[in-house]
Amino acid sequence: MNDYSGLELGPVLIHQIRRTATADGPKFEASLTDEPVDFESEDRAFLTRRFQEALLRRATPVTEIGDNEDSVAPKLIREHWLNADIVALSKGLTHALVEVQTGVSRPGVLVVADATNNGEETLLIAKVEHQEAMRAEPQTNEAGNQYVRIERIRDLVFGEQTKIYKIAALPKTTDALSPLTGDLADSQNGQGVAGYFLRGFLGLRLADEPEVLTEAFLKGMTKAINESGMAPEDKMDAQTALSLELQSNATSLNPTSFIQKHIPFTHQGEVSRIAPTTGTPMTSFPKNTTRVNARLNRIRIDLSQGVYLVAPPDLIGRDKVVRVERVESETSTKDEVLIKITGASLGNVSSNGTR
Repeated sequence: MNDYSGLELGPVLIHQIRRTATADGPKFEASLTDEPVDFESEDRAFLTRRFQEALLRRATPVTEIGDNEDSVAPKLIREHWLNADIVALSKGLTHALVEVQTGVSRPGVLVVADATNNGEETLLIAKVEHQEAMRAEPQTNEAGNQYVRIERIRDLVFGEQTKIYKIAALPKTTDALSPLTGDLADSQNGQGVAGYFLRGFLGLRLADEPEVLTEAFLKGMTKAINESGMAPEDKMDAQTALSLELQSNATSLNPTSFIQKHIPFTHQGEVSRIAPTTGTPMTSFPKNTTRVNARLNRIRIDLSQGVYLVAPPDLIGRDKVVRVERVESETSTKDEVLIKITGASLGNVSSNGTR
C-alpha cells in the first residue's frame, strides 16, 4: 500500500447524489456544480486528514479490469490525464455513478479531486454519505432569559464521526495504454456493495487474487493479535475465532467486521491500528482458503523456552478442552500463565521434529 502521509489536495469538486421515489422504485439523480469548492486553508487541511485516515487504515491495491466496456470511468480518467479538466471529469463520473447505483444504496456526495501524493499526481474519487446531527445554539429571548435553540442538520458531511465509505486514489498513468492502478478503501460491509463502486463504476478489480488476500489476512491478523496488549486468554480466543472464520461458509471476509466481533472492545482500536502495518488487507474481499487450509486445522500456542502446544481450534478457548488462565506467582511479582487441558488423556509421546 502507498504512503499517503504526503497527500495534498488541489481543486476539489463536490456533486450531490439524491434519491427520489418513483412509481418504478427509488432512482438517483445528480445535482451538479460548476466550480471547485472554495476552501479555507484549515478546512482543506481537515478534509485532507480525513482522506489520509481512510487510505492509511483501509486501502487495498486495485487495478483496471482488462477489456471492460461496462464502465466509462477509465476512459474519462485517461482523457483527464491527457487534457486536464477536473470539472468535466467530475461531472462525467457523477453521471456514471448515478447509472450504476442500486436502490439499496444511500444518497450522498461524490468528491473528485486532483491531488499530489509525495509529489506524484494523483486523482481522488470518494463517495461520502450524509449523516444527520443536532446543533445546540445558546439564545436569549425578549425577556432576557437564556435558552438553547436546537437545529437539525440533515445533510452533514465530513464530520469527525462521518465515515468516508469509499475512496479511490489513482496515480497518473505514464501513457494512454497503461492500466489504471491505485488503492481503494471501503469501510462498508459486504462484497456486493463494493462491487458496484469498484467494478461497475470505476472499472477496477482487486490487484491480488482472493487466495493471496486470504493468506495475507491470516498472516497479518495473526501478527496483529500477537503484537497487541490483549491478555493471553483473549489472544487465544481471537486466534481461534480467526481460524473458525476462515473455515466458515461465508464467501467473503471483512477485516473490520472481524475485529468488531472477535476482539475485546478495549483492544479493537489497537488491533485496527496494528493490522494495516502487518500487511492485513483492510477492505472486504472474496474468501479463498486454498493456500491456508493446512494451517486452519491446528493452532500452535508458543510458550517460553521452546515449548509449544498444537490443538484443533474448536477445542481452544474459555470452557474448552484447552484454555489459558492467569494465576498469581509465589516467586515473581508478575502473574504466570497456566494452560489447562481437561477432558483429555495422554496418548502417544514421540520425537518427530514437528514444528
